[in-house]
Amino acid sequence: MHNLGPEIETERLTLRMFKPEDAEPLHRIWSDPVVMKYIDWRPTFEGVKMALTLQGMYWREHGFGQWAMALKDEGTFIGYAGFKQLEQTPEVELLYGIDKPYWNKGYTTEAARACLGYAFDKTALDRIVAVVNPDNIASWRVLEKVGMRREKIARYYDKDLFYYAILREEFERQ
Repeated sequence: MHNLGPEIETERLTLRMFKPEDAEPLHRIWSDPVVMKYIDWRPTFEGVKMALTLQGMYWREHGFGQWAMALKDEGTFIGYAGFKQLEQTPEVELLYGIDKPYWNKGYTTEAARACLGYAFDKTALDRIVAVVNPDNIASWRVLEKVGMRREKIARYYDKDLFYYAILREEFERQ
């Protein structure tokens, strides 16, 4: 599970492959009703362990996926960021989540920017999308800070969501 994809270092973060010991803090994040206010998914602990196993398969199949987000200096797991296929489309979606004590410190923006940099530098992807609940102001601000533009309101995951996108050349111009 460890050597499927690259490790990325930013100024304050390490984005790395998930480890089995990430299951417990990830389950805590995904079980927190405040963190998950806009996402209707509450996996069991076994479901989290399965999701981590599936990440390895996803990386092998697609050449991209999600990373564990850890503080570079101390290695503390604080969240996740990366990509998956957008529901019932061929498009690739940027997603992220971070534990509540680390909100409003710029970590999510830093991770999202690093993920986009990886996608446009190391894969053939020319366009990345993201969908976000219109009430989740913090999340759509992250998308705007990394250069994504809101294109429309669209229906995904049984909700009407803001739909953002960025093209390779738009990211490279930043």
